[in-house]
Amino acid sequence: MLMATPKLLAKGGSALCYALTCRYKPRRGTAAPMHPLSALSPGVLMRCLSTIAFSAVAAATLTLSASAQSIGELPTPYPSTGVPAFLPPPLLPPPPATDALPTPVEPAPVAAPPPVATPPVAKPADAAVVPSEATVVEAAVEPETEQVVTWYQPSSWFQQDPWDAGFELGLNGSTGTSESISLRTGGYVKGRTRHSKFNTSLYYNKTEADGVLTQSNAQFKARHDLLSEGTPWTLFTQNQVFYDEFQAFDLNVNINSGLGYRVFDTKRLKLTTSFGAGASREFGGVDDEWVPEAQFGFDWEQEISDSQRFYANIDVFPEWENFNNYRALSEMGLEIDLPRPSNTSLKLSASDRFDSHPDGVPPHITNYSVLLLWKR
Repeated sequence: MLMATPKLLAKGGSALCYALTCRYKPRRGTAAPMHPLSALSPGVLMRCLSTIAFSAVAAATLTLSASAQSIGELPTPYPSTGVPAFLPPPLLPPPPATDALPTPVEPAPVAAPPPVATPPVAKPADAAVVPSEATVVEAAVEPETEQVVTWYQPSSWFQQDPWDAGFELGLNGSTGTSESISLRTGGYVKGRTRHSKFNTSLYYNKTEADGVLTQSNAQFKARHDLLSEGTPWTLFTQNQVFYDEFQAFDLNVNINSGLGYRVFDTKRLKLTTSFGAGASREFGGVDDEWVPEAQFGFDWEQEISDSQRFYANIDVFPEWENFNNYRALSEMGLEIDLPRPSNTSLKLSASDRFDSHPDGVPPHITNYSVLLLWKR
């Protein structure tokens, strides 16, 4: 096969172009010359044409190959023929399709760079600080100062809601061969703060048998203790007023003051002893005058359980001139909370009042009762 080179391609192309385009004008009086291609045989002419065509194809191939190499990519040949991809593809069946597609590979996560601490920007010393609106409002509203209250001011004796109050009632009666009725009623008010404790009680007893009044008495008792933090000692003042229709006097009044000592002062157990001095008087009695006397006593409160409480107290008032003449007041009881109503309790109580100088009446006045107690 004839190999084409650029030089051969140029010569063959020039000769062919000259042969195709050359025209001769015949001279006058001479015959027309023959066309140069007429001297070529058909075989030589076909060989020239084929050489030119192949040289053109080879030149185009070399040009495209040089361009692809400069870019860095070579056209992918068809797998079956090896013909470059820029030539028309052969009439071959398409390659079989593959079901498995390549699994895309996820790029590895890139770790974020650590935060870089930014140094605080120093403010100039003489820069004016402009307060915000919230700061101005807070500065305008001054905080309330806590008022300091001392123990001798009445406002310190009671807190916002220090009171504990209750009302009690007990009734007993019988009828038949004889008729009798017994009534006991009363109540109490208690209050406690950091600096004081207040306790007051009042009760009344009445008994009738066959329409005849056999008992009618009442007693009022009040005590106020001034407490001091850090010490178990207290200062107390108490007052008692007793009325009995069957006594030789109308009213018995005594006033005492002294020191108290809190032996136990916990939520479950409270025990306070007291010692003081005062005076008593029997208004409307044989000795209607003030008599100096001492005072000894204790007050015991025990919380047995969350629903049961026991209490007991006793006060003895001997005369300073003769300790054989004295009065003794004692009371004890048990309170049991009822489930319903939640503010009611069953109270079992017993009280006794003894006077060593009764002036012709029995020295003891004893009462025992079962009461229903309503609490606030």
